[in-house]
Amino acid sequence: MTIENFDYRQIFTWIDNVWAKSLAAVVMFFVGLAIGQVQVESRVIGDCKYAGAFRVAHEAFVCQRRM
Repeated sequence: MTIENFDYRQIFTWIDNVWAKSLAAVVMFFVGLAIGQVQVESRVIGDCKYAGAFRVAHEAFVCQRRM
């Protein structure tokens, strides 16, 4: 097969088919990441409330006792 006779449409068709089949998996992966982040955040906040502490800073996972 020479370059003059090479059909690029076959490659584009293959790429379209692979992308269409994997799109659901990619979307589910990112949805799972988002759900996991919310779950971890709520656990940290719940643990701080149970310990009678409050959370320090926005992304810190350290609780300090209230004075």
